[in-house]
Amino acid sequence: TDSLTGTLNRRHFMDTTRRELERCTRYPKPFSLILFDVDGLRKINDTHGNTAGDQVLIQLARIASEGMRDVDILGRLGGEEFCLAMPETEEGSARMVAERLQETIRNTPMAIPGAGPVHITASLGVSACVDAVEHIDTLLRWADMALQQAKHLGPGQVVVYRHIETIED
Repeated sequence: TDSLTGTLNRRHFMDTTRRELERCTRYPKPFSLILFDVDGLRKINDTHGNTAGDQVLIQLARIASEGMRDVDILGRLGGEEFCLAMPETEEGSARMVAERLQETIRNTPMAIPGAGPVHITASLGVSACVDAVEHIDTLLRWADMALQQAKHLGPGQVVVYRHIETIED
């Protein structure tokens, strides 16, 4: 587990998620990811110190874990980046989960020792299996592309990656 947030660390998250994706591919079931991170964590760290930023990450992990199902997998991939893997979840449902998570984060004041509550936002990128995706790296790349687009649009955005398959003659 990640020593700060208590979520799965990157390695354990990737191993667990890879196995779950293989299961969903074997028995054709949907599978989705939500990749998210804190908007403006650097400013919180610069203004209130790294301990304050750590507290925000701890509280963000708690919020995300409270809103997930038992079968979902939450991990901290590094820095302020988290990923929620959702077996048997189609794109539309994943988007609703992402929007609900974003709203909960936005409406939950983060307690920062010595500074009082701070409101934050998160950017979220959603990806979902299209047919049979065999590698978690593919879904992560799609979710990261959606996350980068969300950040480009401004704080507190949710973007769903739209996979368009090109067919060559």
